[in-house]
Amino acid sequence: MSGASPEDAPDAPPSDPRAAVEDAFRRYAPLVASLGLRITALRDEIDDFVQEVFLRATRGIGGLRHQGATKAWLVSITINVARQRLRVRKLRKLVGLNSPVE
Repeated sequence: MSGASPEDAPDAPPSDPRAAVEDAFRRYAPLVASLGLRITALRDEIDDFVQEVFLRATRGIGGLRHQGATKAWLVSITINVARQRLRVRKLRKLVGLNSPVE
């Protein structure tokens, strides 16, 4: 048996939520940005996109039960944020909010 504590196990919930989000940001921000860019094609908004994903992650970190699922969890949040942005873009186009005001 190894000397690792239960908190070090990938199936354990994060013991320090803030540190878990900071670690996730360092590890997965490029993945979130790449995936968000591929889905939305909003290159000029990618920094805001990544920030929104990690803001949601910060708010929901208490619901993450297994540290080993962090990447999949962030991909899910990324897809949801991208869908929301695409819906807003479509709605703005539909009602004409993207056209210049005359």
